[in-house]
Amino acid sequence: MDGAVRQAVDGHLKSAQSGLNQLDFSVWWILEQTACDNHLNIDSFLMIALYVTSAFIFTIGAFGLFGNVNLIIATIRTLPAIKRSRCGLLIGILAVCDFICIVFEWQNATRLLLGVENFRESCFWAISPYLYVLNFQATQMLVIALDRVFAICAPIKYRILPFSMYITLCMIPGNVFTGTLFVLSIVNMNNEPIEACNPPLGYPPLVLEIWNRWILIMDGVTIVLYLLAVVVLYWRLISANSTGKNKVGR
Repeated sequence: MDGAVRQAVDGHLKSAQSGLNQLDFSVWWILEQTACDNHLNIDSFLMIALYVTSAFIFTIGAFGLFGNVNLIIATIRTLPAIKRSRCGLLIGILAVCDFICIVFEWQNATRLLLGVENFRESCFWAISPYLYVLNFQATQMLVIALDRVFAICAPIKYRILPFSMYITLCMIPGNVFTGTLFVLSIVNMNNEPIEACNPPLGYPPLVLEIWNRWILIMDGVTIVLYLLAVVVLYWRLISANSTGKNKVGR
């Protein structure tokens, strides 16, 4: 009797274990299918995001190219008379730099769409003109801010400075900063795989850290200089109005 009961109990346990195994397999299969579906959904979302981002880059870039081309044409047409406005020529140079940057942004978007595998060293040399022009452009924006402050605070000295010498001096900071970063990048270069071929990732880690901090500093100083130019201009206008009223009163 005990043997029959034991056999019956063992049979029930084996049946229960078999049921649990089937249940575990079913749960595992459901989880696997859910994970596959989620993976497909994530991949689909990433692909859609990639296409939308690329389309956005091409669309905005087209407007940017149109504006830059018009600025360049206007600068060339007014070149004989632009010596009276040094800032006009500096903005024209800035438009040329921005034109080149947009073209390379289109190249980056194309590489993303084609799924090109990127490595840091080959990326750096492929976009080296872009890196040079981008850093020169960032520095040039700071130089233009200094130009505005100089023109407002010392208008007479600003006008009497030789045109060619002044423009040459304005080109020096951008070339020095860009050349320094270029040399540091070559010295510290590695060939690690990178997700995308763009200015931040094209730099070695050490140079990238220097670049990020310097760009933030330049942007902050540029904003402060423009605010200073506005404040000085506003103060001069108030002073001029006060002087004019005093003369009329006399």
